[in-house]
Amino acid sequence: MTAPMIQLLVLDGQGVVFTDPFHDFLDRLADATDQARATVRNRWANELRDRAWRGTINDNDLWHELSAGSGTEWDARLEAAYEAGPAAPHLRAWAAVVPIWLLTNHRTPWIERRIDRLDLRPWLSRVLVSDALGAVKPEPAVFAPILAHVTDPQSILLVDDQAKNVAAAAAAGMSSLLADPAGTWLGAVHKRLPPGRLPQSRSAD
Repeated sequence: MTAPMIQLLVLDGQGVVFTDPFHDFLDRLADATDQARATVRNRWANELRDRAWRGTINDNDLWHELSAGSGTEWDARLEAAYEAGPAAPHLRAWAAVVPIWLLTNHRTPWIERRIDRLDLRPWLSRVLVSDALGAVKPEPAVFAPILAHVTDPQSILLVDDQAKNVAAAAAAGMSSLLADPAGTWLGAVHKRLPPGRLPQSRSAD
């Protein structure tokens, strides 16, 4: 059966709209603060990640715990590591024919600064961040605002670079697509766009 033409394109943040330098950054933080890389990665994964993405820890406490009280301006150093991701050069073209929402596990102030710094806001109709939603992908609740926007969940195409999130979106009835490192998913998005004249994609800054 032919898949329905998409009415809403939902893109992940890290690894899709932006690059994903986070784990490399953790290693650099560990080196700079004389901690074992495995210690910092484990602290993030097991103690801090969920609290950070749900917004239940403030920035000062987050960086203090990650850096073991060492150093300053880690938030600025992390932000500087982010660049426009593989979707960025195509956002203008896609947004001309379908609304684009960003759905990401992150912290709203960080995401808002990044969107503005990379000049991506004109192409994003809505930004949904886990700390504001009170839910973290792949939890079903994170998809509620998206499903409420359309009558047919299959008309939503969600793109994410994590297989567990893609599977959760599919379980919720949405069309979903894994953003593979080779970038073959970009062509799949183009094939699902509604009819219309696509302007030339701009280059990422």
